[in-house]
Amino acid sequence: MADPAPQRGTCSLAAIFLAILCTRASCQQQVLEQNQFPRVIPGDPRGLDGRAVEFDGYTAPNLSLLNIAQYSLAFVNHSSGLFTLAIVTNSSAGSLARIIWEANQDDPVSANATLGFEGDGGLALRDSGGRLVWTTGPLNGLSTTLELQETGNLTVRNVDNEVLWQSFGSPTDTLVLQQPLSPGMRLESRRSSTNSSSGTYSLVMEAGGLVLYSNFSGRQEPYWIRGYDGLETLAAATTNACESLTAALARNESSSALTFTFRCGSNETLIIPLQVAGENGSFIRLEADGNLQAYTLGSSGNWTESQKLFEQAGSCGLPERCQPFGICSNGSCVECLSATGTRVPWSNSCSAPVIDSCGNSSSLDFVSLPGIEHFSHRYLNGSSLSFQLCRSQCLQNCSCSAFFFWEESSSCFLMDSLRTLQAVPNHRHVAYVK
Repeated sequence: MADPAPQRGTCSLAAIFLAILCTRASCQQQVLEQNQFPRVIPGDPRGLDGRAVEFDGYTAPNLSLLNIAQYSLAFVNHSSGLFTLAIVTNSSAGSLARIIWEANQDDPVSANATLGFEGDGGLALRDSGGRLVWTTGPLNGLSTTLELQETGNLTVRNVDNEVLWQSFGSPTDTLVLQQPLSPGMRLESRRSSTNSSSGTYSLVMEAGGLVLYSNFSGRQEPYWIRGYDGLETLAAATTNACESLTAALARNESSSALTFTFRCGSNETLIIPLQVAGENGSFIRLEADGNLQAYTLGSSGNWTESQKLFEQAGSCGLPERCQPFGICSNGSCVECLSATGTRVPWSNSCSAPVIDSCGNSSSLDFVSLPGIEHFSHRYLNGSSLSFQLCRSQCLQNCSCSAFFFWEESSSCFLMDSLRTLQAVPNHRHVAYVK
């Protein structure tokens, strides 16, 4: 069924006058009334007072919709000439503006697309042909204003000033100060430093804690877990630990240091001590490589990368630390497996062996790698099987690239993709690669 035609508001003279005023960089408008819509994306505005935005983006005063303190709601023109609706930082002249929220990164639109309120009260972005690209969803036809708060939260409100929808409830890859994650919410990484479309990794607030997942070929695998109860297992993180559990980036009022903290009622439990100052502004982001990165605003007006969850020594926990296939030890890529099954020094050309595992299984065998684990195994419970049964199940499964066997507990793990493998001291943890 075709999308319903957009319901367009009528701009008053006051709204037109305000829109003209807001083409100036100094405009600090934080609220748009319903009668100030639709807002239409003009042609490429490159010129006076424009500024660079990360992910090969660009914005200018006539693309700005709302502007308050540290943030702006604007249309961002990417290098492809396509636009996204985003909340960006108001960076100083010459510094790169950062995107903290984006509505349509997976479906950018061209010039003449429109942002407006629909008949059901929802805010919607439609392309130049009227196709629905992004929406808040129905809001019972009661919406009256769009407001950008100083926290960076974009809200749709009714005539009683009640919040009907907020961007804090639908994050992309970034959390700012005071923005909570509650169970069911997630951050999604981007594809690369230049491509802002959705990538491979997600930070998910589960019922009992936070989990970082990779998603290769549709298979979700954990590579970092922090449960509210302190446990680091998927079972603990997915078990309801608190009816009001949230996670949020906070600032210590006495030291200005940042913390990433669980909150359950009045109780707080530290997730990550970020150990960086956040006097001017801060956010954390799930990066394209799966790392969780903290950013702080320096006195010069530039955003700096201040701390990572996986620092160098712990970077072996990142699924693609050593590209598609490699063995990682103490933060360094050290070896990979050659086509003949021997361990050789790691290089950028390392790749997983390519075999026809769906042919005659009697012609297949495994290369044994003692002291090797998959990045997800410390967070999972393997199947309790004998070595022979574990081997047989992988041999008969076309998609199984390797099996991992922990001899002391007879734990069996079957894996479709390998990615980065971790060298561990326990040589009774053995990888068997087809």
